[in-house]
Amino acid sequence: MRAAFSVGEKQLLYGTDNESDGFVGLADASNLDDSDDAQVINAGGATACSSVFAIRSVDELSDLALITGQDGNLEVGDRYEQMVEGTNGKYPAYCQSITGWMGLQLGSVHSVARLANINDSTKMLDDDLLSDLLSLFPSSRPATMLVMNRRSLKQLQQSRTATSSTGAAAPFPTEAFNVPIIVTDSISSNETQLTAA
Repeated sequence: MRAAFSVGEKQLLYGTDNESDGFVGLADASNLDDSDDAQVINAGGATACSSVFAIRSVDELSDLALITGQDGNLEVGDRYEQMVEGTNGKYPAYCQSITGWMGLQLGSVHSVARLANINDSTKMLDDDLLSDLLSLFPSSRPATMLVMNRRSLKQLQQSRTATSSTGAAAPFPTEAFNVPIIVTDSISSNETQLTAA
């Protein structure tokens, strides 16, 4: 089940860049070569890039929502054994089918924004870049979450100065500008640089 949810999460984030015959994802909706360039901030990195997504998802049909078929149920089949071809010959493996339907609804251009081309040397994540990203949303429809990977979270933490009586470092942030941070390993630290067409 963890593997199935991981595949679904990557599809949600990267869409057709993850699986070309899968559903459209957040990256598809926020690329520099699309008509929605206004929803993308370019941090300026060139290699080993990553992204942060700002998302607006509330209980309204006009914002981002994950759409699931079969009333949101996943069907899990019986486990069975099957011979699988490996690099050193065939071996027995346990298999199990898991089926379901999911897609992504983007209610408006203000459902998602992307901070692209963050790298691990010169163009790292900080509060200034997050402020630029969040400013892409109108005040009547603000972002409700920021989604990033652990490298970006570390960069944000290290960009902040903490003063304490013990000299302890700043803690890992859980929010930025009152917007909660969600951390996922499904955002790559090796994205190809996003460039305008």
